Amino acid sequence: MLGILLAALILLALAANITDSNIYSQTFLLVFFLMVAAGTLVNILIRRKLHVKVQAAGSHKGESAQCRVSITNRSIIPLVQASVKFTVTNTFTGEVKKTKVRMSIMPRATASVSLHIANPHCGKIHCSADKVSIFDIFGIIPIKTSAEGYSNYTVLPQLFDTVIDYQL
Repeated sequence: MLGILLAALILLALAANITDSNIYSQTFLLVFFLMVAAGTLVNILIRRKLHVKVQAAGSHKGESAQCRVSITNRSIIPLVQASVKFTVTNTFTGEVKKTKVRMSIMPRATASVSLHIANPHCGKIHCSADKVSIFDIFGIIPIKTSAEGYSNYTVLPQLFDTVIDYQL
């Protein structure tokens, strides 16, 4: 939303500068738009070179579980900003938590982000990276990718020691 507002303000400034004779502001706006357009075209070309991997480990009820989202950039161009919409679903209770993670990825490298998820209920937890978008250098234009990943883990009940006395 902020990106759309910024683009609208810059378009208004460009429209005002067309009638102005200030060559420096016109050159600045032209370079800005060329950078956004070039970044968008590059992101369109490399969006299929991303691979998402989600890893999660089990935990006990009430404890925090670690879920790791890794994105591998197989292109030779760095990604300035990638946004991952992450969903955690407890399949037993139907509880759904959503969050968004942003990261930058160097060329031919992997970037990871760890999320700590506390689950108050037992059950099978489904962690998924549903939607990955990449942005231009200014974060204005999102390009959606087909990269997705998921992982499942189990939240076990709390364990406690029992003492059994076999006296008759």
